[in-house]
Amino acid sequence: MKKDAQPEGLFRLMYNFKKAMLKNLAKEALHVAPMHIRSLHLIQSNENCTAANMAQVMERDKSQITRLINDLIGQKLITKVPNPKDKRSQYLSLTNHGENVLKEMQKIVEKIHGEMHQGIDAKDIESFYRTAAAMTDNLCQQNNEYLNPYNSKIH
Repeated sequence: MKKDAQPEGLFRLMYNFKKAMLKNLAKEALHVAPMHIRSLHLIQSNENCTAANMAQVMERDKSQITRLINDLIGQKLITKVPNPKDKRSQYLSLTNHGENVLKEMQKIVEKIHGEMHQGIDAKDIESFYRTAAAMTDNLCQQNNEYLNPYNSKIH
């Protein structure tokens, strides 16, 4: 493969994955933006997630995160829970509706993965994901990232 074709292949994969996600979200009548999905995953995977954690991990300013959180609360996807250690902050947690939306998202992701993996050997798929995670780690280290998107734990 030509070196020039490699970035184009990644761009096409990312574009088509996102396009498939949005198409399936619309088909399932889940009106959730990609940023909301990322937020729900972050909140689910971090028991004591706060707005400050989200701002740091998502690399957004506090006002953007505040708007995002208010939108998620308005859609009844998350709630705020008092932080017993710090009265100035609140933990974010998923509502039952938020958990159900994430479950539906997982079904969509599994469907898309099935389509993506069609005709590809399982060892090649495993190798691709392992390589993609290593490349992501390399870029995160170079960019002093706080979060490995494949690990989604706050460092």
